[in-house]
Amino acid sequence: MYKDRPIGFSLGPDAQATDAEFRHWISEQLTWTLLYRQEERGATRVTDPWPVPGGGPDSLNTFPPFDHVPTGVVERRSRYATDFWLHPRAGLDLHLGGGYVRVENIENVKDANRNEWFLEGALRMNWSRWLSPSQN
Repeated sequence: MYKDRPIGFSLGPDAQATDAEFRHWISEQLTWTLLYRQEERGATRVTDPWPVPGGGPDSLNTFPPFDHVPTGVVERRSRYATDFWLHPRAGLDLHLGGGYVRVENIENVKDANRNEWFLEGALRMNWSRWLSPSQN
């Protein structure tokens, strides 16, 4: 518990996710990846107040009145992406990727949908002594 909230799954206590990935090394310096992710989120969020103290209900702290009934509307996110990673030398990676995201029932509101295309890129540099030749 942290600040009276559970620490755990990043999607929240009422969610699930399924991931699938295919990676192919085209050459020694180029990697191609296909990705798929399906998320389903229920009626609660990590940002919602946690109604019960960390120790659970006891004589001083009981469960609060249940004043909200889940709507039964589940937010669903489908993400399709492809990535190219260029590895020109040890410790240096260039990334370019893109894809499509479909969100149904945004924030658990029925028929509130969104579709979007995205493009992303990155330059990643990792330096470590083991990547360099020994000076001995």
